Amino acid sequence: QSPSSPNHYNVIGINLDKRLEELGGRRIYPLGLGDDGDCLEDDFDTWMENFLALIRKESSVEEEEEMESGGDDSPAEAPIDILPTTPVEDDRLTGTCRPGVAK
Repeated sequence: QSPSSPNHYNVIGINLDKRLEELGGRRIYPLGLGDDGDCLEDDFDTWMENFLALIRKESSVEEEEEMESGGDDSPAEAPIDILPTTPVEDDRLTGTCRPGVAK
C-alpha cells in the first residue's frame, strides 16, 4: 500500500477481485497490484505481458483440442484479434517512467 494513501491504493482492483470471487469467478492469473515505490507502468507492462502470454497459450491449447476431437460440423469462425499485434507508437504506452516518477 502507498504510504501517502494507505486506505485507497489498489482498492479498486482488490474490491473487484473480491466481488468476482463472490460471484463464482475462477482465477486464471494472479491479481496484479501496483507498487508506487517503483514505476507503475513497468509493473503493469510486466503483468500484462505475462497475462497475455498465458491467454495465448490457453487459446492455442483449446484450438488443438478442438482439432483433435474433430470439432463439430459447423463452419469455422474466423478468429477475432482483439489485441494489437504490433507495437503502438505512443509515448504514453511505452512502459517507461514519466519524468518525475520514481523508478
